[in-house]
Amino acid sequence: MGEPHVLVFALNGKVTSIPAGDVDPTLTLNAYLRDVARLTGTKLSCGEGGCGACAVTLSRWDSDQKKEIFRSVNSCLAPLVSCHGWSITTTEGLRRRDLKSKKDPASEASLKEKSDGRDFHPIHT
Repeated sequence: MGEPHVLVFALNGKVTSIPAGDVDPTLTLNAYLRDVARLTGTKLSCGEGGCGACAVTLSRWDSDQKKEIFRSVNSCLAPLVSCHGWSITTTEGLRRRDLKSKKDPASEASLKEKSDGRDFHPIHT
């Protein structure tokens, strides 16, 4: 199976298509979110994947399991090209879901684990 000629992913519910030749293979998902998409809710702090400030949720339909699967990813480490076929949700996307009264399973699970309720931390260390 050859590589796709177009990088396609959903970003906060909107489909994004970028010609493969226009994608710098060294561009991280974090740099794309902040510098190209201008979504600055996803932060860049340590740049090494240790702090979780850059965490986003990725989801994809798993046809074998017949369900949507969710993953938390440190966007500072993920190359943008690795996101082909995924749905990416940033903090801005969580806000939109909240406004539409739709619950996001990943954030709901994280909120249930948080005992003091003061902060939302997508990654627990």
